[in-house]
Amino acid sequence: MAYSVPASDILTAINIARTQVRENVSRGVEFLRERERVLLSYLQCLEEAYIEDRARRDFELQELLISREQNLEILKCNKHENTLKYILQDLDDRITELDVNNEQLHLEWDCKLESRIHSAGRFVLNGGRTMSYHYKSKRTPVQVFGRHNQDRSQVMEQEFLYPNAIAIDPLTNFIYVCDTGRNRIQVFDRTSQFLFKFSELMSTPFGICIHANRVYVTQMMSNIITVYGVGGKLIASTEKGEGNNFQLSSPKGITVCKITGYIYVCDYTNKRIIILNQELCYQSSIQCDSFPDDIKLTELEIFLLECADPCISIYKRHGIHSHQLVGRVIPYGMGKLVLESFNFFLDHEENILITDTKSHNVLVFSRRGSLIHTFGTFGQAAGEFICPKGICVDSEGRILVASQNPNYCIQFF
Repeated sequence: MAYSVPASDILTAINIARTQVRENVSRGVEFLRERERVLLSYLQCLEEAYIEDRARRDFELQELLISREQNLEILKCNKHENTLKYILQDLDDRITELDVNNEQLHLEWDCKLESRIHSAGRFVLNGGRTMSYHYKSKRTPVQVFGRHNQDRSQVMEQEFLYPNAIAIDPLTNFIYVCDTGRNRIQVFDRTSQFLFKFSELMSTPFGICIHANRVYVTQMMSNIITVYGVGGKLIASTEKGEGNNFQLSSPKGITVCKITGYIYVCDYTNKRIIILNQELCYQSSIQCDSFPDDIKLTELEIFLLECADPCISIYKRHGIHSHQLVGRVIPYGMGKLVLESFNFFLDHEENILITDTKSHNVLVFSRRGSLIHTFGTFGQAAGEFICPKGICVDSEGRILVASQNPNYCIQFF
């Protein structure tokens, strides 16, 4: 049955709707104006604080520079050159920290809020701290666990025999450690609590990486690559694959391209990098000048640790079939900054973190190979290493280092 509606009722409903729309628009405009006023007020306060802080830093920097020159002249006149570097070290560090040329102002929206309008005025002032400053603070571990145990008759949790590479699951922050001497992977949470271990088809696991809920491991002695779920269930291996037209020899470092999913493997003895797809089938290779130990990728480049001088080779990627050597950085060998290394890590700013197994320390370099910081020495106490190898940085910026320290195999800095 059809019903007729008087025209007057329709007009009344339209007028009511029009009035509500106007009221909503008016309230929205007023809300935006209020947020604009709040935002401008916060920005003004932020600018004033930054100008005041910069003026203070300029003044303090000038005073320190004058003091440094005065102390330098006094020490030279008194011929105390041998003590010069120790007395002036703290002063130089403070001058570097206050150098306004290195200061940057970073304003970031609070990512937890729904929109930029609702987050008006809620900024985070970074204060110009870069990863270089972050690494220079690393001297004492904030967390340690594990012990090095050569007794093969006992296989205990949190005990290691020649721990090697470390990887962190970006989704759970679980820590995966290659317990190379015991042919297994041990897994811990971010607080270093043991979770589980797995060892199916393991033979001297050397390199490890995690991508898209899969754990990729190189088995150096058995010359294969194995792929596991993040819980440790075996998914695939080159030993069981069909149609593989390549032969690995002592595979070491391994990584996966986050964009394409292709797997890059250091085929050590064959002096090349093998590139595989997710089915572990050969795609391409890169011939190396020396024996490759470890490998990391950026969006456009390959960073390769080789047993050569220098020890980091950088390749430009043009797809998987074309790679161009564009540079080599960081001295390697006797009398150089790095004596011997098997593992390195690349942070998001492309700073290079290297463990030195002969100097028993960790070195941090810029992408161009300039030394930023070094820490650690030979010993068994916290903050000391014995042949450190595996290294990585977690989402909180903590550096994880694995070594043969009998008291603390894994240390967080």
